[in-house]
Amino acid sequence: MSGKVTSSDFGLTIKLFWLTILMVYCLFGFSQTRCADDGNLPQPYKKCFLKSDAQSGDTTTISIPEGCTDIKYDSLKTGIYRIVMKGFHGETYLHCIANVSDGKRSGKYLEFYKSGLLYSKSYFLKGHLTGPFISYHKNGFMRSNGEITYHPENDEELFTGTYFEYWENGAIASKFLVKKNKIRKELYLDEQGKIISYDTYLKTWHNCY
Repeated sequence: MSGKVTSSDFGLTIKLFWLTILMVYCLFGFSQTRCADDGNLPQPYKKCFLKSDAQSGDTTTISIPEGCTDIKYDSLKTGIYRIVMKGFHGETYLHCIANVSDGKRSGKYLEFYKSGLLYSKSYFLKGHLTGPFISYHKNGFMRSNGEITYHPENDEELFTGTYFEYWENGAIASKFLVKKNKIRKELYLDEQGKIISYDTYLKTWHNCY
């Protein structure tokens, strides 16, 4: 068997080379240029337009694009709203259930993981977060809980009282005694309940709910 390269072999190699170049261009160059021309490349959403998709009794379902973080409720009538996220590839999932009164969140507010499991439960009064707050790990165990109060004189939503954080196994991870957003005492424990550290001092609490 000869190792000599014939003219037909060379011609086939040239054809395969240009075919490869064409495929790369079609897959990357052409498709990206077309998307850019159409304006369909995924971009961060800045405005959330709330449009009613379905009505069932007192509950209205509204769909918004995934990535939308600035949800405006001021255009909504009094009622219960299911806010559904629409992903870039057409998938949908429940984002939250909000009670709205006169264009402001009032009453119970629920947020969910993409899996549909509950992420947090909180309460609003005339658009302001106030009352008990609870969040959950993906396995269903409590993640944190505390009390939030709204102070109209400063227009602030602040933790007050005892605030807890938990490990994924349900054990207490930390405990804080908070007064007007100032930590008075804090306690840290490992997953077996053993105390890691304990401090008593005054510092500003940054709400991370």
